[in-house]
Amino acid sequence: MTDRWREQPTVPAHARSTVNCHQEKALGFKHQAFRLFCILPTAYKRMLMPEEKDLDRRAKTYRLRRSIMDYGMGIVIFCLGIFFLLAPRFGVAFGIDDQFRYLFAGLCILYGFFRIYRGYKKNYFN
Repeated sequence: MTDRWREQPTVPAHARSTVNCHQEKALGFKHQAFRLFCILPTAYKRMLMPEEKDLDRRAKTYRLRRSIMDYGMGIVIFCLGIFFLLAPRFGVAFGIDDQFRYLFAGLCILYGFFRIYRGYKKNYFN
């Protein structure tokens, strides 16, 4: 009977836990089940703590998604402020005083500029 599973490992060497694999060699286990238990702690640790390149990829996609959302919401809020500012010219009448309408329009325009600026800077992790 040959030890074919030792000749062709099913798991890369960097994914195995060295302590468990040394125990496997010392005890001389020849079963696939023990080999599975040999790699489980390392596989679980890699699930909890992804590699550095995965974190960079996740951070980049998060920045991109967040900046697109900031650009979009900034444009919508800015346009809403312009609409409230120019509502009488469009023939739309609100039941609020003109001072409050201008105040709300100014706040919308400022907040819209802020969201667009935040999408441009992409400074989400500081």
